Amino acid sequence: MCFLAWRIEMFFLNKVFTVCLLLILLSCFSVEAHAVGPYYFTPEFSGGVLPQTVFDAGTGLSWTDDPADINNDGVLDASDEVKWADALAYCRNLTYQGHSDWRLPDIRELESLVVQSNQLNMPPGFGGINGAVWSSTAPVAYSKAAWVIDFRNSALYDLYPKDRTQIYVRCVRYGVFDIKVNIDGSGTGNVVSNNGEIDCPTSQCTMRRSGNNTVELLANPFPHSHFTKWTGDCSGSSSLSYKFTVHGDMDCTATFDIDRHTLALTTAGSGSGAVSGGGTYDYGTLTTISATPAVGSRFESWSGDCSGTSDTMLVTVDRDYACTAHFSLNTINPGGRYTLTVNSAGTGSGTVSGGGIFDYGTLTTVSATPAVDSVFERWSGDCSGTSSSIFVYMDKDYTCTAMFRKISVNKFPWAMFLPATIANKHH
Repeated sequence: MCFLAWRIEMFFLNKVFTVCLLLILLSCFSVEAHAVGPYYFTPEFSGGVLPQTVFDAGTGLSWTDDPADINNDGVLDASDEVKWADALAYCRNLTYQGHSDWRLPDIRELESLVVQSNQLNMPPGFGGINGAVWSSTAPVAYSKAAWVIDFRNSALYDLYPKDRTQIYVRCVRYGVFDIKVNIDGSGTGNVVSNNGEIDCPTSQCTMRRSGNNTVELLANPFPHSHFTKWTGDCSGSSSLSYKFTVHGDMDCTATFDIDRHTLALTTAGSGSGAVSGGGTYDYGTLTTISATPAVGSRFESWSGDCSGTSDTMLVTVDRDYACTAHFSLNTINPGGRYTLTVNSAGTGSGTVSGGGIFDYGTLTTVSATPAVDSVFERWSGDCSGTSSSIFVYMDKDYTCTAMFRKISVNKFPWAMFLPATIANKHH
C-alpha cells in the first residue's frame, strides 16, 4: 500500500488513478468518517436573499452558498483560489451570518453534496460557480496531498498537492437545532441539561444547540414521585440521564409517576373474621379498613402499623403499611347464639318484651310498659337508660331489668299520665 501511495506523485499531473488505488487511499483518511446517504436540501436564508446558507436536513450541516470570495472583491474568479493551508485558515477564521464556528469540510461531508442525477453535480440551493473544492482530509500514507472533489467533472474525487495547488473554498458548520423537553406522568419532577440551558419544572421547555454538540439531560423526580422512562426521540432508556449528540431537532419526554404503597391486612387471634380495604394506593390516598368478626368471634384490636379498638378506621397511605386485625373466640357461647333475658323489678309493676335467643350481631329491641298504678323509671343490669324502649346489640348474653315504681292513683289520679320525674313529686 505504501508503494502505491509513493507512486501517486508520478501520476499526479495526468490524474490517472485505478479503482483499487482509490479504495486503498480512502481507507487511509486521517479524519473521522461521516455517514452518507440520501439528502434533501432546503435553503435557509439569513439576512436576505444573498448572501445565504444552505441547510442539509439529512446531515445537519450548514454550508456557505457560494465558494469563498477570498479577496472580497464581489467577484468569484481565479484570484479566490487558495492553497490547502490557506483554505483551512480561512474557514477557521470566518465569521458569517452571525456564526464563527465555520471550518473546512472533510471528504465525507463534501461527498454529501454530490448529486449524480442528470449530470447535475451541485444540489439545488447552491449559488456561485462549480469547481474543484478543498476538503480537510489528507491520506495518512501521503500527507503532502489532500482530497478534493471537482464539481466541474461529474464530481471527480482527486488528490491535489497541498502547497502547489490553488482551488476554491466552501466552508461548513453544524446547524442549530431545537431540543424540546416535555414532562408527563402522574407524578412530578423536572429536567435539567448539563450546560444549564434547560431547567424545566413545567410541562415543556426548549433550548437551541449547534449540531455535533453533546447534550446530557438529567431527570430529577420530586418527593413521592419516581422517574419512569424517556420517550419520543430519547426512547429506549429508563436511566435518569440521557446523553446524545445533536444531529437534528429533538423532542424528548420524561415521564414521572407518583409513588405507590402497599396496605397489607392480615388477621390473628383465637377467633376469626374478615378484613377489607387492603391494596396498593397512590401516595397520600385516604382509605378505610374494616374488620368483621365471624359468628362466634369478636373483634379485639388492630396491631402493627395500625392501632385502636374500632373495627373501622381511616389510613393515609404515605408509606407501606402492614396492619393486623385481632379476633377472639367467644368462649361463653361458641355456637354464636346469645340469650337476652328481660325482667322487671321495683315497687311498681308492668310488662317487658323483647327477650329471647338471638344470633350473634342481631340488633333487637326491649320495651317496658308500666301498669296503671306504676311508672317506668329506668333500665338496670346489662342495659341502661330511661327510655322505655332501647336497642340491644347481641354480642353476648344480656340480662336487662325494667325498674317500675308504684304510685297512688286515688290521691293523684292524673299522675299516671305524667312522666316519672313529675309524678314522683305528687306521690
